[in-house]
Amino acid sequence: GAAISTVLTFAQTGSHDSYFFENPDKIISGNPIVPEIDITNEKVIKRHVIAAIIQSYFHRMKIDKNNKNNDLLSVLVTSH
Repeated sequence: GAAISTVLTFAQTGSHDSYFFENPDKIISGNPIVPEIDITNEKVIKRHVIAAIIQSYFHRMKIDKNNKNNDLLSVLVTSH
C-alpha cells in the first residue's frame, strides 16, 4: 500500500527559527544531542523550589482539585 506523510512546521520570526527553517538539514541530520540539565543553574533551582513550596501548600490544605472553584488566585487569598 501507499502511504502519505505530511509535516507541519510552526516557526516564529526569531533568528533561531529562521536559521533552521532555511537550513533544515542542520537540525534533522546526524545523531541527536543527549539532553542535559545544569543542576547548578540558579534559575532552574529557584523554579523547582517554588514549585515544591506550592505543591506542599496544596497538599497541606487538602485542596480539592476536582472543585472548579479552586483556581490558584482564589485559593491563595482564602484564609484557612
